[in-house]
Amino acid sequence: MGSLRMSSFISVPRAIFEDESLFCHEKFSRREAFLDLVQKASYERKTIPIRGGNITIERGQLFVTVRRLATRWGWSVGKVQDVLREFEAVKLIERKSDSVSNTISIVDYDVYSKPSNANEYENRYENQHENRHNTNKEKKEKEGNKEIDSSALKDAVERIYGLYPTKCPISGRATGKSSKDKQRIESLLKKGLTEEMLSETIKRYIEESKTSVSYIKNFSTFLNNIPDYSQQKTKDASGDDPAPAKLTKEEDIWRAANPTKEEIKKWFEENFYPFHLKNEGETDEEYWARIRPDYDAAKKRWIDNRVLYRKQKY
Repeated sequence: MGSLRMSSFISVPRAIFEDESLFCHEKFSRREAFLDLVQKASYERKTIPIRGGNITIERGQLFVTVRRLATRWGWSVGKVQDVLREFEAVKLIERKSDSVSNTISIVDYDVYSKPSNANEYENRYENQHENRHNTNKEKKEKEGNKEIDSSALKDAVERIYGLYPTKCPISGRATGKSSKDKQRIESLLKKGLTEEMLSETIKRYIEESKTSVSYIKNFSTFLNNIPDYSQQKTKDASGDDPAPAKLTKEEDIWRAANPTKEEIKKWFEENFYPFHLKNEGETDEEYWARIRPDYDAAKKRWIDNRVLYRKQKY
């Protein structure tokens, strides 16, 4: 690997690895994985807290779990272990590891460390990022995608709020409507859910509850877990089954970015928990304290990929 260290270099700001506006969350290549290790390595000696105490890492080192790398890179735990061994074999890294975590040292870290004028590059990158943001914002405004003004938003919230009954038409019990529900409606509209979509969903939900003689949920519960009728069929006047309701592009993307509790539960049980099992004797509180960073990162990656897939459809 001598040729790698003798070649010319470019300066890459660390912020580029976290730039969600330009670089989507997708699986890493081996090259990206190595660069990620380099940019994650500490540029100075420091002490970091870990479970059960503290650990000191030197310049050019990082302390990380295999599972966290797997979540970040979009790989299996086994693949992470294999690639780290490959990096170690060709003298790109050195590591002290156990079955859970690794203290990784970047070989010849000073070769990769940022130049003295790195702040200039980072500031330039941040300015470019801000320019892209402003350009996209201007483009949306030119296309007519302006945010709802406060007056129109308030009117839309009131119309939607008024559609949900104050009492369940079947049981007669109160549905707990309150000002907090209006705040939730406003939040949903700002996130991209249209008034028409939410209104039609409420109307259909109430109608189906009457038809099936079933109780309706409290309004807050309904708003936190809005039914998805996009793949369900309803019989028309002739008794035939029409095609599933077709969502607009904006509604489809919104659904992807805002999965229901049932979808999150299914993803957790099928794609997350099997790789993050509870330890013997571990309480629920201890379990979630341990896995929370990996869970949050994996959930975000899953949702980002859902949104990216929907956008690619159009």
